[in-house]
Amino acid sequence: MSRLRPLINRVPGALAIVVSILLAFAIDAAWAERSEAKEEVRLLESLRAEFHVNRDRASQGLAFHRGLHSTAWALMEASTQRPLEITADSVDHLISGITWYGASILRMESSALDAAVLGGQFDLIRDEELRRLLTRWRRELEVLATVELQEFNFYTEVWLPLLSDRSNVAQIANANWVRPDGVSFDPEGGSMPEALDEYDHRALLADPEFQNALVVRVFVQYDLLSEYSTLSSMVDAILEALQSDAG
Repeated sequence: MSRLRPLINRVPGALAIVVSILLAFAIDAAWAERSEAKEEVRLLESLRAEFHVNRDRASQGLAFHRGLHSTAWALMEASTQRPLEITADSVDHLISGITWYGASILRMESSALDAAVLGGQFDLIRDEELRRLLTRWRRELEVLATVELQEFNFYTEVWLPLLSDRSNVAQIANANWVRPDGVSFDPEGGSMPEALDEYDHRALLADPEFQNALVVRVFVQYDLLSEYSTLSSMVDAILEALQSDAG
């Protein structure tokens, strides 16, 4: 018994050390969890602000590309008239109305989400459905970039060369300074200088190359409208998930 007494005397001290170590671990874990919870709250607030902006951008994108589509369609219908009933001024107005490039105006925000992914904070989001929606959103933005590249290629390789070769571009530009989504645009420096002789662009309506370009324009708008419709629905779903997570 005399030999065991020193060991028994040491037990309370050893237990105290173990308990203090376990307590330290528990405090660290609780502090880390609390810190992560605060980081998650800040991240969710940033994402809510970003997707409220994106809801407006998606709505604007739909309005913009619906306007382009309806204008291109009106020109296609006018080109089938025999004899032509549309006025020269109306043709200029319509051609000017579809000589807009959407991706130079419309931009979806993704800085907060990208920062979370690249900074290793995406896993702070505990809502599995929200993480799934955000992951799909990033993929959908890649699809949008592909469709916008299709629009850019049409604009730079088909539409602008066609107008440059067969029209008075300044006259067309001055005919309509309202964007397809109804937003007025005030050109810096005022209207563009034009040649004295006014050009009648109704001749373009009988040009097969111009007619084909209008058809391609409509096809491109179908793709863009489909993509913006998808993005608009996704924004609503993400904001709903973010609101539920906040509650």
